[in-house]
Amino acid sequence: MEITLPLFNPTHKKKEIRLPQKAIKTDLLENELEEFDGTIKPKEILTLKIPKLSLNTFSDDQGSKVNIVYPKFTWDISEDLSKPDISIINKMEREVRDLKEQIKDVDKKIKETQGISRYELHFEKYKLMRKALELELSSLYNRSKIERVDSSKIEHIIVKLNDVRIKRRGIEFLLATLK
Repeated sequence: MEITLPLFNPTHKKKEIRLPQKAIKTDLLENELEEFDGTIKPKEILTLKIPKLSLNTFSDDQGSKVNIVYPKFTWDISEDLSKPDISIINKMEREVRDLKEQIKDVDKKIKETQGISRYELHFEKYKLMRKALELELSSLYNRSKIERVDSSKIEHIIVKLNDVRIKRRGIEFLLATLK
């Protein structure tokens, strides 16, 4: 059996990979180029062909043969060297403030609305809240790369974001059932 394996080294360091058998580097059309020496350069994308792949074969509880292929690759992700742009962080924070105003407007409409329309407004509110929390999380995370940020704030936003996602999904299912 033959397998084609695309690989990418996301780090800034060359990586050594040990395969259980010989592999061939190929181009995008899977034309063979050269034998793989086990080294992947920083940021390199390559495709390998493993011509004689040996598989571990097991039987499941119905007696069917199951072939398991499990090459194990571990990457130590290199340090994030990116520097956030403060003007983009500030723009995200302004958008969060704008979204919070929109959420207040939707809250007022919810109080005045009944029936299925009320649930639709709740759905809209949770969509806005999710977007605001995702932007807030992103801006705080990026800000933490250039100045000290209390990590408990980030954790708090993650918990709130998860809660809002659950609520939004619940309303979405309710609306699908009611329609």
